[in-house]
Amino acid sequence: MASLPVLWSGTAQAAVEVTPAGCIIETGGGVNVRLEAVTPSIIRVSASPGDWGRDSSLVVVRPEVIPAFDVTDGGDRVTLTTSRVSAVVDAYAAV
Repeated sequence: MASLPVLWSGTAQAAVEVTPAGCIIETGGGVNVRLEAVTPSIIRVSASPGDWGRDSSLVVVRPEVIPAFDVTDGGDRVTLTTSRVSAVVDAYAAV
């Protein structure tokens, strides 16, 4: 299984919200990171310093079936894992 680290460094802890397709991490460093399971082999990663809102330029066709995934909040890291890949976000991420 491949692993994609998505790491920054900061000081405060994250807030994690699990969504139907993945999770949204509001890091302690002020960066919002969205992880979405697209297929077992693809995790879409979006990050923004603050709220990214509903930007029409980020239009993406949703998959018909969202693959099975698991979100683990390990305190200093949040991991989204599918059957083939995983993405890790530093919970203390900063811009």
